[in-house]
Amino acid sequence: MPSADLPDERSRYEETLPERPRELPETAEGEAAPQTHREKALLRRVALLEARIAELERTNRELLCERSALDERLLETANASVQTEAERYALERSNERLSVLASTDGLTGLLNRRAFQRRLEEELGRARRESADLSLALVDIDRFKEYNDANGHLAGDAALRTVAAALASTARAGDAVARFGGEEFALLLPGAGPDAAFQVAERLRRQVGRTVLNAGSVTVSVGVATLGPSMDREDLVGAADGALYASKRAGRDRTTSARPQESCRAEG
Repeated sequence: MPSADLPDERSRYEETLPERPRELPETAEGEAAPQTHREKALLRRVALLEARIAELERTNRELLCERSALDERLLETANASVQTEAERYALERSNERLSVLASTDGLTGLLNRRAFQRRLEEELGRARRESADLSLALVDIDRFKEYNDANGHLAGDAALRTVAAALASTARAGDAVARFGGEEFALLLPGAGPDAAFQVAERLRRQVGRTVLNAGSVTVSVGVATLGPSMDREDLVGAADGALYASKRAGRDRTTSARPQESCRAEG
């Protein structure tokens, strides 16, 4: 049988052990819960700050996304603007080229008849407003059909270009030079009276006659007319044309000025 004094021995042994610490209540994470109101308040404040930081970070990400989208739209707008400007510039250049083509003779590079008629109307209006001189010279290549038939169309084209170049080099600043049709050319001389216009026409005629072509040479006949007080466009062109055919009848390769009485008949 067990000894009666065993319980007393156990009690004395347990009394010699150190006292166990009081266990603290645990949180869900296994950590000791705060023991004071101040600690609890600090934890609540930390939680609020962390939530605020998370909110600010989310807002910042959203703003960065919006900024990126805005930058892309700005870049697209800038590219579209550049493209639009380039297209506008190209359109302007195309319109200018079309305008030049519409007013230029393709073979000689001079004004065509339609563009020359517009310029003639402009200069007629200016001459009337300013009471200024205005003269017109019509130039025709002598025996051009015979030259063309004998030497071929390429030689004929070369002759046309030669006369055109002579006209362009003879013209003064402000003059208008055109291929009037076929082998006929026109030189409009603003500010030139009868004498000055005759001198320009003669200089042109001599320059063409001195030019040597592959197939020989050509000469030109010239008729000159100066605007009278009551003359219109048809009168001025008619007077120059009459003077041109006077040069043809007189033997070609010469310059003839319209007689004053011819202008008077045109005025009547």
